[in-house]
Amino acid sequence: MKLTKTAFFSALFLMTSVAFSQTKFESEIRIKDTQIPSAARTFIDSVYFTKKVKWYREIGLNSTSVEAKTKHKGKRYSVEFSPDGRLEDAEIEIDMTDIEQNIRCNIVAYFYSVYDKYRIDKVQIQYTGAENNMLSTLRTDVPDPAVTINYEIVMNAKTEGIYKRFEYLFDESGEFIEKSEVVLKNTNNLQY
Repeated sequence: MKLTKTAFFSALFLMTSVAFSQTKFESEIRIKDTQIPSAARTFIDSVYFTKKVKWYREIGLNSTSVEAKTKHKGKRYSVEFSPDGRLEDAEIEIDMTDIEQNIRCNIVAYFYSVYDKYRIDKVQIQYTGAENNMLSTLRTDVPDPAVTINYEIVMNAKTEGIYKRFEYLFDESGEFIEKSEVVLKNTNNLQY
């Protein structure tokens, strides 16, 4: 009976660990205009981006999405849709210093509590919400009060003696939401 309890609690611990830390793999493939869902195209056309928008199919371990990417007002924008064109989120690349100081302090304090060494590679503000609120936010660069704000941070950190790549998500006050280890695409082909 003791062995059964030990096995049960070991399995429970492993399931709990997986819930807080996931593995993330993404591959992006450029898509043609004919492959863009009409609802996604209509939304992007309504934002009035001034530069060319490039479209991608993003393939993950458990999901597929369609992503519109462009540069607008000096920043990189990424707007993600479901395969049928429903809006999922919008991300704008920012500098860490663009985050309000008290929120930034919460995020940095979290990283220092977990890692001895780390390097932040990319910071994005992430907006989610109803389509009309998201449209207002993207057009005006002012978050609509009904839009949820998160921060996505991609970083390299030393853990277990080796550097690994992680993607973190924090809420609008800088509180930890989730962490994913990023698995890079392994290829045998030389790319030039």
